[in-house]
Amino acid sequence: TLHRGTLTAVARFISIGLYIPTIYITARMSPAHYILFNAGVWFVGTLAAGAWIIWGRETGRGLSIQVASGEA
Repeated sequence: TLHRGTLTAVARFISIGLYIPTIYITARMSPAHYILFNAGVWFVGTLAAGAWIIWGRETGRGLSIQVASGEA
């Protein structure tokens, strides 16, 4: 679906775009800071996944993708 594809592309663009700066940011971190940084990244990802489960268009509502996107 157009809406789903667009949101997927935006999410991937942001995550891939932020990956390169994190390489430079984490290059000089101590192991403890690196672990904390990665825990923070996982925490943000968990929050985003939880938000998608609660408010996402195709999740938890018993609708097919076609109905949720307005194509059916």
